[in-house]
Amino acid sequence: MGKKGAGDFADRGLRRTLVDNSDSKMGEDIVQEVLAESPLRLGAQAKANFQEVSEIYQLRGFRSCELAELTHVDASLWALSWIDWGPSHWHSASFCVETSCGPWRVVVTKRGEVSSVFPVVDPDRGAGAVSAFRREDGSSGPNKSRADAGRKAERKRLLGLSRALKDCLAQLEAFLASGCRSNRAEVSDTCSWLQELCWEDLPKVSKDLEWKTSEGWRQWAHRACESLRSCCGMQELVLSVEEVGFTHDSISTAFRQGSAAGKDVECLVEDLRWGRVDPLQDQDLLIEAVCHKGRVLSLNNRRLWALKQHKILHAASEVRVRVRVLPWSDSTVTRFLQAFTSQGEGDTVACRTALEGAPPEAVVATTLGRAVMATQASKLAERQGYRKKDTPGVAQTSPVEAAPLGPGPSELHLGGKTFPSWREAKEHLQLILRANSGGRPLPEADYFVVLDVLQFHPDPQAKRLKEVTKITVGSSEKFAKTPCFWIWRQDGSGEDISVKKCWDKLDLIEKSVAKKDKQRDVLAGGQRFAGVLDSWVIGPKGMNFGWLRLDSVQEKQVPTAADGQKLYLEWSDVAAWSQAHVNANRANKEQPPFKRGQRFSCVLYQWRENGKVGCRSAELLQPYLQ
Repeated sequence: MGKKGAGDFADRGLRRTLVDNSDSKMGEDIVQEVLAESPLRLGAQAKANFQEVSEIYQLRGFRSCELAELTHVDASLWALSWIDWGPSHWHSASFCVETSCGPWRVVVTKRGEVSSVFPVVDPDRGAGAVSAFRREDGSSGPNKSRADAGRKAERKRLLGLSRALKDCLAQLEAFLASGCRSNRAEVSDTCSWLQELCWEDLPKVSKDLEWKTSEGWRQWAHRACESLRSCCGMQELVLSVEEVGFTHDSISTAFRQGSAAGKDVECLVEDLRWGRVDPLQDQDLLIEAVCHKGRVLSLNNRRLWALKQHKILHAASEVRVRVRVLPWSDSTVTRFLQAFTSQGEGDTVACRTALEGAPPEAVVATTLGRAVMATQASKLAERQGYRKKDTPGVAQTSPVEAAPLGPGPSELHLGGKTFPSWREAKEHLQLILRANSGGRPLPEADYFVVLDVLQFHPDPQAKRLKEVTKITVGSSEKFAKTPCFWIWRQDGSGEDISVKKCWDKLDLIEKSVAKKDKQRDVLAGGQRFAGVLDSWVIGPKGMNFGWLRLDSVQEKQVPTAADGQKLYLEWSDVAAWSQAHVNANRANKEQPPFKRGQRFSCVLYQWRENGKVGCRSAELLQPYLQ
């Protein structure tokens, strides 16, 4: 988002209005003016954005729109979203353009130049939209009859192979147990017959069954027996992701079963990207597969697609996966034949989307993050993360300090949702930013989450947050190509707002508490106590603290060290959410944040150096006294 500076709207005499809050006649005039300039000139930054997005789409197996769709204006496909006004005329206008691969944002200046383009998520096309691209499982007539006949024949062949493997194994084991030489010819014939059966599906087994003239019969029988035992049971392998193929010709874009049911597959790609999951450690990423015609084919196609996409996006990093190869049985054959719709060699699979070949919405959102919203710092952090993960054999030998007893990072309650810390909340807001790039007001649930985060802004009064009625995603005032949140008030005024400043404040609070926690111990196992504020002082050099007395009803539970004392409460030890509530509601920063009689819930601590007792993680217990 960046700091405000000389490039802000106010400094340039500009203001932004949503098209819904503008005069409809003016909006129509702007559309006609832009239409008259068609085809529009493409600015250097817009061209770079388009090329980067298109390259990512192509790399991942999706198609992008044609450049002409973003420069040749079609009034039926170009919808005006917002207008940036100068002192005497409009300065630039933002359009949501419906292209052949989904909606794109196009920002046009009055001079007829496209200053910014990027893909956006269509707010009207939900996950349940009817797909124009469907699997042909429900075909009828001659094609269905031929497909059914083919499945029956393949089922018979695979079950026959399974029986032959087991029979041959039993015969070899009996031969080794008896040592009867008269059975050699029968065993040899059986193995030769099995070689013919499995040369296509199990080439390694076929090779292992071949007798070498240099080895004895018993040695050969032991080797063949081991090979058959391995393929008649489940095999746990670690393979490069390129060695595993698909059984489907197309997949839906959301998981349907397991702990990830309902989540978009792209979420797993992002989890892999940031190292939140490990294919070699996480049980949910184990791939179940079969060996068919010499190839290992996955029965977990969405999972495999995510792993292969991860490999595509990070070509320098080898991606290895755990694979459980299932032996052919009646249930495995049934499961395989139901899944096996691939028309090729299992190398590729398509995502079923409303526009055939176009990227799913979640891919649009993450591409927006990679190609448009990413900063140099975030790109560097990602590269460094991958270098660290790819460094083999680095032992963690540094000593680890024992964690002190007591609460960890403060939980945040935002818009009815609970986050373990501000970092998880930040990640959630980034998802909201990408998923609502279409320019419409945020859905109610997302609106309340974002509005609660904005309460942590250093100057909420100046931002008039109490007057905010809706929030949208638009381009930053200072950085035209960067999407950010815009707040809109009752009087129609709006401006972009820096969420980064909110995260910086939360980070500062967390670091301040963590620094002090190294020198103090939590009392009573982190139990919370209620108390009333006795006084609050604002002094020189940033002094900002008060004194709290615990309720007498709790005296029997209060640690001896705190019994009857006035307890020290520093501003930095007030819970983050309570700080935000105070900053948003007090008249000015000069007045004390709390009045005498304000009730709190807090955790008690004791300084190791002098034994004095104080309060931390203090939360308001009743409406704020002003």
